Amino acid sequence: MAVSAKRLPSTGSLRQAPFDRLPSTGSGSVFGECRPLSLSKGHDMEVFTLANEITSQEIGCNSMLKRMVAWVCVVLIALGCAKDAEELEDPVLAEVGDRRITASQLIDFEQRLPAQLKTKKSGLDGYRDYLQTIIDKEIFLQEAIKRGLDEAPEVAQKLQREKAERVLSLLFEREFLAKVHVDEQELRATYEAADKEREVKLRLIIVDTQAEAEEIGQSLADGRDFAELAHSRSQHKSTAPQGGELDGYLTPKRIPIYLQEYINALAVGEYSEPIRLPNDQFGIYQVMHARPVSFATASNELEAKLREEKTTELIETFLAQLRADIDLQANAETLQQLQQWVAAGRREYTEAERAAVLF
Repeated sequence: MAVSAKRLPSTGSLRQAPFDRLPSTGSGSVFGECRPLSLSKGHDMEVFTLANEITSQEIGCNSMLKRMVAWVCVVLIALGCAKDAEELEDPVLAEVGDRRITASQLIDFEQRLPAQLKTKKSGLDGYRDYLQTIIDKEIFLQEAIKRGLDEAPEVAQKLQREKAERVLSLLFEREFLAKVHVDEQELRATYEAADKEREVKLRLIIVDTQAEAEEIGQSLADGRDFAELAHSRSQHKSTAPQGGELDGYLTPKRIPIYLQEYINALAVGEYSEPIRLPNDQFGIYQVMHARPVSFATASNELEAKLREEKTTELIETFLAQLRADIDLQANAETLQQLQQWVAAGRREYTEAERAAVLF
């Protein structure tokens, strides 16, 4: 079913599926020199015709890769080299030694890759690069294992930590997160019972100097219209044409921290004194309207809070039961010694002291 590549080191034999026969748009193939497939003329034309059809489509990467997987399955059937249904479901794209690299692994690799590390190539050429990266990584891994580096103490320690973290994460997910549910009725009841924050609609005037800001402040005190002054004097280009009006309503958490104490103190219609901003400009803000935060706005935060409260309660109950089951008893003498060592500022301990049992 597969094609052997000549360019790879002797860490393990490499076999690549007919996927390798896709034409490369660059100079040469990222897979190196590959032995040609023994295909009939009809099969050969079918492979290249279908490959060209796929690469000519203007479609997203995930859709492209799904089409590629389907294409590999067609080729495997045409060549009569698919052994079973499992192989058709997840075709093997390459083999490095006894390690198989499948289409699903390639999909997973591409989806997990950070945006800044993705190839600039598109379509199947991009996936050739990803497959070669997976192959190269496996070659390095097999060489490291061959040298016995997988048995190094630092590797064992890291694996033990990672295993502990994964086990705890799985326990947390199954024992707590999966058992916590918050429905809309509970959310609405919590919303109605809570003291509601207000959200405000603001106007603003931004100028470059304190003198300008104080002059505008005096004009406002003399009865000039805020919107008129914002339109004629504000340096904030996106709001000045609208009389300084910001779009939408702002909840307290959406107002910058350095402005919260000023704006939260304003009643509807009131405006602030000139405020120095982080960019050394000066701003004057007016509250146009205010209303209680809506249920739609508050629901996500309320749900997160309720989930946290329920999860904490489940954890405390679960932990209390486990402690009771193992009859946990503190070693008062050792704990007292530890407190004395910490109070004395000790940072280094003997092996015997490190092995002291606290419980």
